[in-house]
Amino acid sequence: YTGQRYSDFSRIGPEHIVEHKGQKVLALTTQKTDQTVYIPFLPVLDAVLKKYDYQAPKLSNQKFNSYLKELGRMAGFTKEVVVNKTDGGTRREVKICFCDLLTTHVARRSFATNYYLKYPQLINNIMKITGHATERMFRAYIVADALESAVDFAAAVSGNP
Repeated sequence: YTGQRYSDFSRIGPEHIVEHKGQKVLALTTQKTDQTVYIPFLPVLDAVLKKYDYQAPKLSNQKFNSYLKELGRMAGFTKEVVVNKTDGGTRREVKICFCDLLTTHVARRSFATNYYLKYPQLINNIMKITGHATERMFRAYIVADALESAVDFAAAVSGNP
């Protein structure tokens, strides 16, 4: 619910919570780009941070990724998917359990993609939260346009708008 890289999410503390026009937000200066981003303090985020006294849980990125994979398995995300893998310059398709693909970076991309798909009119707001400088970079990052195009095309040609 922050859309941030692990390096930034893991630093969240009470000092990052600010109030503006009666609304709580997280104000973080990102480590990678040294850009200040403002993250809406959504109810789920508030509940999670409250549980940890408004400090991000102290987990290494590796352990966090391990827990995400375990959570994915518990949630039933066990379907095999085909992914492209490159070994020694040779690209090939391999099957892998979907839950084994889950990482903190996938969570960041999911935040961006899910909010864009639900609220495409808020693309500039989402970009400011994630710290993307251009719409072109953001659209390449979320990889939602091709998927949306396929779904829209199927709906149009099948008569199910």
